[in-house]
This record gives sequence, structure tokens and C-alpha cells, in this order.
Amino acid sequence: MKRKSKLTSALLFTAWITSMALAGFFISSFLSDLPFLRIKEIIVEGNRTIDLYMIKSAIYSMEGPLKLEEGKILSVLNERTGGRVKRVFVSKEFTPKGISVRIRIEEREPVAKVRIGKHFSFIDEEGVIFPAYEKRELPEIVAYDLDLLRRNFSKLYRAISSSGIEANLIKVLRDKTEILSGKKILILPPLDLMPDNVAERLRIVYNFREGKIDLRFDRFILVRN
Repeated sequence: MKRKSKLTSALLFTAWITSMALAGFFISSFLSDLPFLRIKEIIVEGNRTIDLYMIKSAIYSMEGPLKLEEGKILSVLNERTGGRVKRVFVSKEFTPKGISVRIRIEEREPVAKVRIGKHFSFIDEEGVIFPAYEKRELPEIVAYDLDLLRRNFSKLYRAISSSGIEANLIKVLRDKTEILSGKKILILPPLDLMPDNVAERLRIVYNFREGKIDLRFDRFILVRN
């Protein structure tokens, strides 16, 4: 009797699990078929260089309007653009005729271009590298380690920007970082060992016109013509 009771309980439990799964599936399908839970329109704002059709097709490929979350849309768009989207903001308006979805895109803005072999990619102020989608006059970066560049670039970028130095070429080497600025070559510590006061030291040599200016030392600046 005990075995029969256990078998009956197991069968009932299995049947209950199956019925709940089927109910969830049919309820989800039923809800997605309701007119007022379908996407009526998608309004995209903020995209400057990313194709509108690509954005809409990516969104329509997702599983229904109720699952259009900011994180999921951001992930899908970055899969299709190689990481060109920085943020996504979503708002929904429910109407009897369907859901109006408004999506605001914030694209990543390149601040330099990274040479990778014979080709270039863009990099933004946060150190995110993504495909170059057009030709732009930007500072060029040559780095021996792209992961190192990603992790540490934002600190260097903030220092250069706040100092007013115009960088034409940045070389990220193992033992130093070189910045070509006009006729000056500024020599800094390795990118992963960059000190917190690097912006202050760059401001000191802002008016230097030419020469190799070594800023790797705490107590002095070495200048060679």
C-alpha cells in the first residue's frame, strides 16, 4: 500500500508540474495574442549613426513587448553593432490598440582610434573599443595590450583632457607611455602605473614648444631637444 501510495503521489506531482508548465505556456501565448499587448509602434530617438531599421528589426526579434527591458535591448543592440550603444532608455504606453514603445539610444562617442594590425577601431572615454563605422580625424593609439588599454585608458584620457594637451599619437609601451603633441613628445609611466597627479604634470609642460619631455620622475622633469 505504501509503495502504491508513493507511486500515486509521484504521478500526481508529475502531472501537476506538467499542467502548470502547459498552463504557463498557453497563458503566455494567450497574452501575447491579445491586441492591447502587441507592439503598436516603436519610436526610436537619439540614434545618430546606427541604422534605424537595424534597431527596429532587433527589437521586433525579441520575445514580445512585455520583455522589452533596457538591459536586454542594450545587450541585443550591442551584439549587432559590436558595442556601439552606451545606454538604452525604454518607456511604454499601453493603449487599447497595442503598446507604443519609445526607446532612446545613447551611442558611444569615440575620442580616439586604436590601430589593430592594418585596421582601426574606435575607443570611447570609458575605454570601450568598438568597430570604426566612419573615417574621423581623431588621435591615434598604438598599444601592445588591448586589455590593458581598456582597463586604464579612462584615467589617461581624463588627464589629457583636463590638461589641455592636444594628443596626436599615443603609444602604449611596456615600460612607458608616449604622447606626441605637435613637436613635443611627452613620456609618462606605463599605462597601468600612471600616477594620480599626471594631469598636473602635463599642465606644467603645456607651453613647452618642442623636445622630448620625460615626466616619469617625481621630483624633476627631464627635457631633451
